[in-house]
Amino acid sequence: MKRIFIIGFFIGVPLLLLLSTPFYFKSARTEPIDQPFQVQWLDDPSFLKTGAQHFAFRCSKCHGNYGKGLGNVPSLIDSQWNYADGSMESIYSIIRNGTPDKSMNGWKYTLLPYDMYAIAQYLVELRSVPLDI
Repeated sequence: MKRIFIIGFFIGVPLLLLLSTPFYFKSARTEPIDQPFQVQWLDDPSFLKTGAQHFAFRCSKCHGNYGKGLGNVPSLIDSQWNYADGSMESIYSIIRNGTPDKSMNGWKYTLLPYDMYAIAQYLVELRSVPLDI
């Protein structure tokens, strides 16, 4: 009896967690959240760190570490921009809405505006530091 309980526990609990996960975590919103940039975010020491973390987790797969680009995906640290002018607002717009040719999808249903602005600010800062990598 004890053996059945132990086996049931080690199979049942993970199965229960696996099946209940979609109810706790909604992967995307149906409506984007609109929030203008807040200048005080720049004073927050975690703002740039948040941008770096989101970039590493979500963007570096295509754009490479430090935004250097991979394969046919463009670099984000040079002065040549295909769909933006390199300003934080234009970078935010691409992150939010994606590219016009749909080569990159937007993140407006997944990320909060704070996070998208943090990524944009991270890229602006990254471009201002020369990298010898």
